[in-house]
Amino acid sequence: MPTKNKLLTILMAIFINVDSYGQETATLIATYSTAIYDNEVKYIYQKILSQPLSLCEKTDQVSRYFMGTKYSLGALGEGPEGIYDMNPLYRTDAFDCLTYVSTVLALVEAANCEEFIRTLKKIHYYNAKVSYFNRYHFTEADWNVENKNNHFIRDITAQVSPHYLIAKALIDKPNWYRCRTKQALKSITSLSKSQSERLLQEIHQHGKQTTTYMARTSYIPLTEIIHSPAILECIPSGTIVEIVDQTHDFKKKIGSDLNIVHLGFAIKTQQGLMFRHASKVHHQVTEVLLIQYLQRSCALSEQPWKIGIHLEAIILPCRGKTK
Repeated sequence: MPTKNKLLTILMAIFINVDSYGQETATLIATYSTAIYDNEVKYIYQKILSQPLSLCEKTDQVSRYFMGTKYSLGALGEGPEGIYDMNPLYRTDAFDCLTYVSTVLALVEAANCEEFIRTLKKIHYYNAKVSYFNRYHFTEADWNVENKNNHFIRDITAQVSPHYLIAKALIDKPNWYRCRTKQALKSITSLSKSQSERLLQEIHQHGKQTTTYMARTSYIPLTEIIHSPAILECIPSGTIVEIVDQTHDFKKKIGSDLNIVHLGFAIKTQQGLMFRHASKVHHQVTEVLLIQYLQRSCALSEQPWKIGIHLEAIILPCRGKTK
């Protein structure tokens, strides 16, 4: 019979948005046409976002539109012109947890197709400059921080519950880059062994130009939520829910500690408050009652106070002003 720790390790290995290692060659990805994605983005703006909707309604309808879309870890890259990752810069046919949230956020924030692409670049890259080395690789240290600075999101964890804790993780970017393997290379053409080794060496060398960062993430622990489930009623529909987990030694796996291991949206429905997310377990975008999701995590953990939720509200832009 598997122990609780073993079961939780299996569960988190499924949910965590990090690469696995050991592959000896670069990952060959299928060719793709962005015209297909463009048409779907246009459809979303014409059929959904052209309606007079509130922010939470926009988030609900756009995130629901992608229900059933397949799961793909590391779904986005720098496009066919990318050096290290040629996955699409944007797409509508596959997501992982972060790219799902980012795509929905960009669609809600932007007013049209052209603005969507510009917005997604801001949501994914430092100074909106598309580059593997400018990409927000860490949710707690890059994505959250910069998207707050760009006024896309704001932390409402303490607003929802005063009984929050602070998770700390040393984000070791130098070591994370150093631990990258050939699997991190994504190409639409086959790479020779020497090409792969050269590109991987460039990634490792870039790590020397980065620094460590102590990420501090507020979170409401599972113990508090299970004891007082009414807390969840205070979460506004459309809020980004980030799962915090301090029970694993992520540094052994990816070269850096982490606070945030998964994310999705809290959506209020007739069934209750749902957690809508791109799930590796279910191989698609799906939803489950948030309380059930958290209860399951609590039941599998021997340290549930070290697991919890961090909450980010979406902020709509002021039209007419440039971010």
